[in-house]
Amino acid sequence: MNWNTYKISEITEVVTKGTTPTTLKMNYAESGVPFLRAQNLQNGTVVLDDDTLFIDTETHKSLSRSMIRPNDVLVSIAGTIGRTALVPEGMQEMNCNQAVAIVRPNTKVDSRYLAKWLNSRGAESQILGKKVTATIANLSLSQIKSLELPLPPLPEQRRIAAILDKADAIRRKRQQAIRLAEEFLRSVFLDMFGDPVLNPKGWKTERMGDVCDVRDGTHDSPKYVENGGRALVTSKNLSAGNLDLTNVNYISEDDYVQICRRSKVDIGDILMPMIGTIGSPVLIEEKPDFAIKNVALIKFKEGSPEAIYVLNVLRSHYFKHIVNKTSRGGTQKFISLGDLRSFPLRIPPNNIQLEFSRRVRSVEGLKIKLEKTAEKDNYFFNALVQRAFRGEL
Repeated sequence: MNWNTYKISEITEVVTKGTTPTTLKMNYAESGVPFLRAQNLQNGTVVLDDDTLFIDTETHKSLSRSMIRPNDVLVSIAGTIGRTALVPEGMQEMNCNQAVAIVRPNTKVDSRYLAKWLNSRGAESQILGKKVTATIANLSLSQIKSLELPLPPLPEQRRIAAILDKADAIRRKRQQAIRLAEEFLRSVFLDMFGDPVLNPKGWKTERMGDVCDVRDGTHDSPKYVENGGRALVTSKNLSAGNLDLTNVNYISEDDYVQICRRSKVDIGDILMPMIGTIGSPVLIEEKPDFAIKNVALIKFKEGSPEAIYVLNVLRSHYFKHIVNKTSRGGTQKFISLGDLRSFPLRIPPNNIQLEFSRRVRSVEGLKIKLEKTAEKDNYFFNALVQRAFRGEL
């Protein structure tokens, strides 16, 4: 391979980032121009979901520096760093906050090639080496500009990008099948129970705290330990219905025991974030070995509704509907323990809940098989990416 290496600053028109409107005494809007955060960058694309924020047209014009254009490459530079997304042609106008960098290619580089490289292990290793500290994930624009990538001639860039796009399309079909399984479960829920907001089947309603044991984790800030210790799960470790201990912090055995005296987690419990991204509940199905902080803990007792039913209620639009009425904070939402205990839970007959749980278990079994295959797809795709940027395709 005889490719020259360039810094990002040498192959871009602009490298910039956004700002939070409220710091400029501007407000968010109910609808309008999507205002992107790091969480909107997923799997190489921009995802506009129910948690997307918006600004009005005037605010968008005022934040002209961070107006996003088609073929821009977006990179998360605060919090979870290194997420990337290529803005497709025809995408609506968008803006972003300070956690998202906008990398606008010049004529030397194909935007698809640049986006693929920024998502490669070569870029990842450079990015991880430029984090400000081990505990604060943060990249500056100057650090983004200093990243170095191999750059073949434009025709070769386009050829590589086309090959990787085709391979990526195969991988995405598997991911789409997983999403369809999730959508099917939502349809089953609505078919069996009706829309909980409207409660068309007339199910009785109970406060969740009256039919379940609703607690939360510690609100203290125990000292983290470097070696050994027990994991301390916070909201950041609960995402998309999964428990992720990748970046978990650890505490001493004494602090673990103290926290577990009031909020010990057991198999069959539900955990849910109370701060930030609310409404990503996780059902604990393996023996836990961690304590919790600022996380809701829902335990089940004799006479409680089925855990899988409650889990899906908390994942539903009904929960978001109630949270929007009760949560506190602006972009950093918060729901209190009292609000969760007061949450109005529809209670269908137990036999219907059990049948729903049976159907969920069946579909979840299929999802697990699809996810295992998707892991293999990701492995082979990443291997192909590494070969691509070594000039071996």
